[in-house]
Amino acid sequence: MGLRVASSSMAPTLHVGDRILVEKYPPGIHPCVGEIVLFHVPNGWFVHRVIDGHGRAGSAVDRVRQKGDADYRAVSVPVSAVAGRVIAVERRDGSRVDMHSKKMRFVNGSLGRFFFCVDRLQRLGARDTGDRSTAPGARIFVSGISRRLGRLAVRLATLVSRGATRD
Repeated sequence: MGLRVASSSMAPTLHVGDRILVEKYPPGIHPCVGEIVLFHVPNGWFVHRVIDGHGRAGSAVDRVRQKGDADYRAVSVPVSAVAGRVIAVERRDGSRVDMHSKKMRFVNGSLGRFFFCVDRLQRLGARDTGDRSTAPGARIFVSGISRRLGRLAVRLATLVSRGATRD
């Protein structure tokens, strides 16, 4: 299935107007951290990066945590909402990026794990520990770190997307 990117939520990895090729997951296979997936929720279709997969202890993954590279917040969605994974990107300039190449699998996996860490820090900073004397300072500290890490991740993704089109 080929689709056009309609928003900048995945910038700089995907740009508005890029054409993406999506492949449906085989039965029993779930999204991996770092993969860019197409999913459907009640308010529309989205293409975002998987940053975590989770289920009940001892059971299969039933939800994935996803976020756009340009977004600051991650959201958990049911695995059943995932329609497939992006396997190739055709840029507006005609260049093509194979998302299954060894380089892109490494890059996407690394970015997924990095965004997972940023997301954990953001959630830690937002959590109310109940200790009113230290919690606000800790939240500000963690929030500042996660913002800086988020900006760093966007810069890394920019460098990667520029390098990926040169291969």
